[in-house]
Amino acid sequence: MTLSADTLLLRPWRAENAPALLTAYEDPVMRQWVRLPVSMPEEASRWLELQHEGWESGTRFSFAVTDAGRGGEWSATSR
Repeated sequence: MTLSADTLLLRPWRAENAPALLTAYEDPVMRQWVRLPVSMPEEASRWLELQHEGWESGTRFSFAVTDAGRGGEWSATSR
């Protein structure tokens, strides 16, 4: 499932998003609002696995907010 609004594209997280997730979690403002810290590749992989499990079970629907102009990929310039 994907959703779009103007230049934003919301889509389920993918395993290959781990590097972008780690970059996003470097933001101190974001870190203050999250329950599960992500600062290491293993933590990013586990977080992404939890998101996938949530979609599969119907208990969690987490979206990656991405740049539609970049084909649904996250970029440092879109933060």
